[in-house]
Amino acid sequence: MNFRTEQENFWASTFGDEYSIRNSDNKHFVANLALFSKILSGTRNIESVIELGANIGLNLRALGMLFPKNHQTGVEINQSACETLKLINGIKVYNRSILDLDDINEQFDFVLTKTVLIHINPDNLQQVYSLM
Repeated sequence: MNFRTEQENFWASTFGDEYSIRNSDNKHFVANLALFSKILSGTRNIESVIELGANIGLNLRALGMLFPKNHQTGVEINQSACETLKLINGIKVYNRSILDLDDINEQFDFVLTKTVLIHINPDNLQQVYSLM
C-alpha cells in the first residue's frame, strides 16, 4: 500500500503488529464489553456498525455480544491485525487507511473509533471527522 503520512506507515509496520499482540488478552475484551454496555445501555436498533481502526476486533466482538444481529464492518491499516479480524464471523473487513475510504457509500447506525484519532496526522483530522 502507498501511504501519504508517517502515521499510516508507522501503524502498517511491525509496530502495529506488536501493538496487536500486546493488546490481545481477554482483559481488554472484558473491559470493552463493560464500557460499551454502559455507554450504549439506552440505545436501541443499532443494526450496523463500522469501526475505524478496528485492529483485531476487540471492540467489534464486544458490540456483537451486545447487539448480536448488527452488521459489522472494520477498517484496519495493519495487515496482520486484519488477518485476525477476518477470523471473526460476519465482519466485513477493509484492509486500508482511514484516509482511503472514499468509495464506501454505506451509512451506519454507529460509527466508532477508539484510541485512533490521536494517531491521525493533524492535517488529516478534518477529513476523518467528515467521513465519520
